[in-house]
Amino acid sequence: MFILKIMTITLLLFKSTSLLGVDVTLNITKDWGSGFCAKVILYNPTAQKVDWTVSFNAKGIISTFWNGNYTQDSDTLTTIATGLDWNNVIKPYDDVSFGYCADATSAKAGELIVIQTQTDKWDDGFCNKVEVKNLKDYKLIWTVDFPVEGSIFTVTPIITPPTPKKS
Repeated sequence: MFILKIMTITLLLFKSTSLLGVDVTLNITKDWGSGFCAKVILYNPTAQKVDWTVSFNAKGIISTFWNGNYTQDSDTLTTIATGLDWNNVIKPYDDVSFGYCADATSAKAGELIVIQTQTDKWDDGFCNKVEVKNLKDYKLIWTVDFPVEGSIFTVTPIITPPTPKKS
């Protein structure tokens, strides 16, 4: 398990006289490659009660959600989560949490770039490099099909970690 502090979560506060800061932490509790489960903790560091709504990108299509209600835009993955009757208000210096599991989305046209480059050639063979670049900021399930004349003898996967985006 690792902890990831989400900086892109927007907290919408209602029933408060001023904008209050609420600390939001996302813990990925399980990751199996084609999906993951997460626990989101909302901590109220103030002396006032906070009625909360959170808007965030879930980084996948939500399949299971607990301790709250949610809506999700299937194109942008923007998710809006709200509390239930028993956890919609965060008491002063207290926290509430909700969780979800999400599946990686299948790639659509324009979400991936596939580049095939011949790196070596000889009388009866050649080597090609195939690069697949994900243009989204969440995991995608993908396959690449291309014709090959002859037989493939070796496939060497090279996984390059994504370059962090500058904010």
